[in-house]
Amino acid sequence: RIDKDSKILYNNYIMKQTHFFAKHGIFNIAQQSMFWKRELFDRIGFLDESFHAEMDKEFLIRILEAKIKIGHINRTLGAIRIHDSTKTKIKGLIWENDKKKIKGMYNGKYDDSIPRKTYFYLFVFIKCIKLKYLRDIFFKLMWKGKSISSYSI
Repeated sequence: RIDKDSKILYNNYIMKQTHFFAKHGIFNIAQQSMFWKRELFDRIGFLDESFHAEMDKEFLIRILEAKIKIGHINRTLGAIRIHDSTKTKIKGLIWENDKKKIKGMYNGKYDDSIPRKTYFYLFVFIKCIKLKYLRDIFFKLMWKGKSISSYSI
């Protein structure tokens, strides 16, 4: 994540999204680092632009529902800019509307508004085993406040 001046704030090392966790309301999305082949659009369609905040989540759900294999590259490939006027920072009604729409489209199957503590704790435990949080700390110590242009993978 970077600020409005392209200074690094922090990083969240994510894990490969699984259908198991998505069905239990746990999404691990780094939309700015999602890449796919053209054939994927032919198979499941394009991003649904009627969503305003969670079109990436809905697209990912369609990928999972179609049982399409998801890969994972364990590197930072993109950054999301966070400042006071971004959708991510503001949250609000557009997020709630999109959540309701996803809940209705998939009959509550991917509802992330209901806390599923057991699965969340399992997810956190797996992230700990894979040292994702430790990597986050080291990243922050090395890169926080530096320009994104100075970062190299």
